[in-house]
Amino acid sequence: MADLAKHFQQQGYQRLEVFLDHSPTHKQKMKNLFQQKTADLNIQVIFHHLAPYSPKLNLVEYAIHLIRLKILHHADHKTPLKEFENLVSNLCQNQKIRSKQQIVNILDRIEKLVESNI
Repeated sequence: MADLAKHFQQQGYQRLEVFLDHSPTHKQKMKNLFQQKTADLNIQVIFHHLAPYSPKLNLVEYAIHLIRLKILHHADHKTPLKEFENLVSNLCQNQKIRSKQQIVNILDRIEKLVESNI
């Protein structure tokens, strides 16, 4: 993630906003570590936590849903895990999971969901 912050700083960004779900790995310890790794950068990093149990607000959940539909929906339960790994890897490498416009549309939807709950 520190490399991502460096990349955005090189692109001229002054602020990076990071949205985290409530995974145990996103506790204060991880945020502190990230801030230590990026302390020498001239970019402000702001962390936001999504509401608990809010998959509709998490962009990654939309990608996971698509993977389930394209790969896992009619999968045979006897298929080896390695084969599923290969299928997901191929999907991610050879196809766009979502186009830029689809991501913008999803983010607009998330923004509307958040605004409707304020």
